[in-house]
Amino acid sequence: MKYVSERIVNIRDLKDIVQKSRLDTLGILEECKKKEPSIKDIEGYAKQLEARLYMAENFDFLIERATTVDKS
Repeated sequence: MKYVSERIVNIRDLKDIVQKSRLDTLGILEECKKKEPSIKDIEGYAKQLEARLYMAENFDFLIERATTVDKS
């Protein structure tokens, strides 16, 4: 019998992009809570967020395929 398994090798890279995007979002929210929010800081977070979301949207999954043959 032949078994084929697959796994996403670079899923950690995508998870890192998502986590950093979340931090950018939290940065924007925290800045907005300030009495005098900095538009410059908000724009900085927003630009980083846009770039990271673009990376996530265009992420290429790297799939590793393994074949096992059971000769019993």
